[in-house]
Amino acid sequence: METAESQKSVYFWDMDHTIINNDCDVSWKEFLHAKGVASSDAMDLAENFYQDYLNNCLDQDEFMDFQLVEFKGKTFEEMLVLSREHFSEVVKNKIYPQAEKEIRQQMQEGKLLCLITATNSVIAYALKEYLGFDHMIASELEVIDNKYTGKASGTYCLGNGKVSLMKDFFAIHGGSLASSSYYGDSAADVVILEQVGHPFAVNPAPKLLAAAELNNWPVISFT
Repeated sequence: METAESQKSVYFWDMDHTIINNDCDVSWKEFLHAKGVASSDAMDLAENFYQDYLNNCLDQDEFMDFQLVEFKGKTFEEMLVLSREHFSEVVKNKIYPQAEKEIRQQMQEGKLLCLITATNSVIAYALKEYLGFDHMIASELEVIDNKYTGKASGTYCLGNGKVSLMKDFFAIHGGSLASSSYYGDSAADVVILEQVGHPFAVNPAPKLLAAAELNNWPVISFT
């Protein structure tokens, strides 16, 4: 039996290539490399991992170890300074105007919105802050004694991992997959769009576009 809580509509928005014309995991390494923080081979490794992501064959543990090396021994406050600089210098100008307009309209209408991304929560925080999302689900970082260890924590927020984390969100805030909307762009999003009640393929990658055409999902193009 469905309850009012399970019927609550939640609007989940993916971040990279859905809200912004950017891959933040790659641009973050570029940003750190330019500041002399990341290693000299960081860009080649970042590109390799990005291609694995596009091909939906990313080794999540290996990637997170690479992605979080600069976090080791730092506090949230220290890394947030860099996150906000990265957003201001790189990300802000790459927000799709149509996406921002739609998100702000949904907020004005009082809808429950959640930013959800495989990008770690520190890098994603600045976009969440700028657009005013009340909620965010992202890949989390391990913290011991208020400092990052350079390791990931919990479920990696990609594919089936996103579905699991969305269900955790529903347990706290209400809603269900059947009552929710999801906006996403990648091959890894197919498994999510297959389960939500209101799927939206945004600037879809080839595999997602094929699934959208097969399932008659709405396709949105932001430019």
